[in-house]
Amino acid sequence: MKKLGLLLCATSTLILAACSTAASQLKDLPERNQRIIVEVDRDIDTLNEEGAKKTQRAVYNNIKETATSNIRMIDSYSVLNNAFVLEVNSNDVESIKSVPGVKSVTVDKIHWERAINDDSYVVLDGDNPTDAIDESKNISAETMKMPEDNNEGEGTVVAILDNEFHFRGKLNATTPEWHHEVFNPLPDDVAVRFTFDTIKSATGLNAKARNKIKKAGEEGSEYFNSKVPFYFDYGGTSKIYGKRGTTQYDVHSELSYHGSHVSSITAANAPDYKGIAPKAQLVLMKVFTDYDAKGIGE
Repeated sequence: MKKLGLLLCATSTLILAACSTAASQLKDLPERNQRIIVEVDRDIDTLNEEGAKKTQRAVYNNIKETATSNIRMIDSYSVLNNAFVLEVNSNDVESIKSVPGVKSVTVDKIHWERAINDDSYVVLDGDNPTDAIDESKNISAETMKMPEDNNEGEGTVVAILDNEFHFRGKLNATTPEWHHEVFNPLPDDVAVRFTFDTIKSATGLNAKARNKIKKAGEEGSEYFNSKVPFYFDYGGTSKIYGKRGTTQYDVHSELSYHGSHVSSITAANAPDYKGIAPKAQLVLMKVFTDYDAKGIGE
């Protein structure tokens, strides 16, 4: 009995020592202060989704075994790209690049994090977080490294095909038009490619044509203002998923704001919020159907 007690005591001592060592190792791990995108050296075109994930798991295990175990997988891509996102310590990035099965490593130098205690955003760049972003600055132009010797898009037109744009034309006498400020008309001294007359000539934009076609809501389509000389809804709305939508001639949708997001980055013309080319005109076409079973978009 005495021998059994000594054995249990010795075993407990070894377990406590092992736990203490493990805890010490975990505590001493460097902070995971960097995000990287690891592309796997297997062409996505030769794999199905499960096959891609299998190759990613193999490379992930290779990284843990040969480079560092101080990693955490954040996301993975297995449809268009064979890659996954890791949280790592910045000192381990170079070692990960040489791991078997790794095709490339891209460091995510800038990503956004909403502060916990307020509603501001902070840019994280490696070990050196910057101050809260000044939202009045043209972050898009700075991030895209737009050259200083540019004309801000004056005289050019950018066409965007997406799922919505945040404005509505004048549908009838009782419904005034409205729009987000990023689609404000251009100043009078800015040269434009398309005017109301050129759009009217190209599209048959006139009262007789509208009355003849007799499509409800078309009064709000085509020319909007000098910033948006042409817009149109080709996707429409349907209450049955998979069924072609009925064109509504109104590019606004409450179901998503992706088109407004893209066009704002491209050429926003608001007083405080500027896009890459704030003086360019925008041709905006809604090409996706709203599947709106609840009637939100009506």
